[in-house]
Amino acid sequence: MKRKQWSAALLAAVLIAASVSFAPLARAASPPGVYNFTVIGHGHGVGLSQEGAKVFAARGWNHEQILWHYYNDSKIHFLKDAIRPWRVVHAGKSYELKEYLARVAYGEIGRCGLVPNEAVKAQMVCAYTIAKKRDFKTTETDQHLLSDVHWNSNFAKQFHAEMLALARSVLGKYVAYDGAVADTLYFASCSGATASGKYAWGGNDPAPYLTGGRVSPESASITHVKFTINQIRSMAAAYNAKNPGNKVTLGSDPGQWIKVISKEAHGYVQYIQIGNRIFTGGSARMHFFGPANLRSHNFAVHFAAG
Repeated sequence: MKRKQWSAALLAAVLIAASVSFAPLARAASPPGVYNFTVIGHGHGVGLSQEGAKVFAARGWNHEQILWHYYNDSKIHFLKDAIRPWRVVHAGKSYELKEYLARVAYGEIGRCGLVPNEAVKAQMVCAYTIAKKRDFKTTETDQHLLSDVHWNSNFAKQFHAEMLALARSVLGKYVAYDGAVADTLYFASCSGATASGKYAWGGNDPAPYLTGGRVSPESASITHVKFTINQIRSMAAAYNAKNPGNKVTLGSDPGQWIKVISKEAHGYVQYIQIGNRIFTGGSARMHFFGPANLRSHNFAVHFAAG
């Protein structure tokens, strides 16, 4: 009898302890306040705007006029290789040159029929120029090639002949600056004008044809992004883990963590302060906030206290 009573008492004690041990822990609440970003355009903003090229082509510009507009300098010329490689190696796989150009154009700017032909050809010249500068060995970081699955789909096959014909029409043509192969950087869209390479990545001044300010006629795409205080802290922790020698230290007042210092004429951020560190706009986008979070370094930021 005593044994049964003791066992019942023990069981009751265990159940009480369990109810205490497994009580849900309260989550740490995020401090009040949020950073609101209004982001304009898509991409680094340097060089040729793909959406702008489409508009210019629809207005009747040819591909050389489009390229000359975006890579504008008296030392820019168009040259053509009389002898060129038969194939290009991309991401470790070999492609016939004209197919490579057609697939890059399809993957980057779009297909013929949907995109004006002269804009497609401008993209192909950019693609050849980039491949030539890299000794015809490129990666997905250099430019996006339409995948085998999509290129060989029944839908894409109906455009093969015309895309390959456009590639043959500009085969071997490239952009040169002062006789050397140029850097034909390109991006999706901007808001009225292109950006300077100096603030897109930081470091040395860019080549004269990549200093930005080239008018671009496409409609601006606008996205709105919000970051909580805890999200900014997480970004700082991730950045510091990769850059232990240049850590970002956030102060006690979250409203003072992020401050835009200066901008280019059309809104691209030149310099921005995050905590105790100063970044170029493009560097902050790429290395602190992340390009998947901020589509462009053309942005306005506002802190809303909770």
